[in-house]
Amino acid sequence: MAGYLKVTDAEMTAAASKFDQESAEVENLNQKITRLVENLTTNVWEGAGSEAFAAQWQQISPSFTKASQLLADVANQLRNISNAYAQQDQDIASRLMV
Repeated sequence: MAGYLKVTDAEMTAAASKFDQESAEVENLNQKITRLVENLTTNVWEGAGSEAFAAQWQQISPSFTKASQLLADVANQLRNISNAYAQQDQDIASRLMV
């Protein structure tokens, strides 16, 4: 959509913070599920099924870590965009103050 931009530093920074929070939530969930699986397969469930279940979780768990990192990357991108917009606005203002 061409035209004008409507965004504030505060809005972009707030969005970045929300993505950071979600990143942490995903990582916390990964850790919580990992502890549940470890407890289940160590203390409750024994046998080949338990081992297969634990192995399956070990394959899935890195996906949570990757999702968490991607959310953190989005947060960083939003902060960079916010900084770029703020700098651009400052540059324009300084050119007008002759």
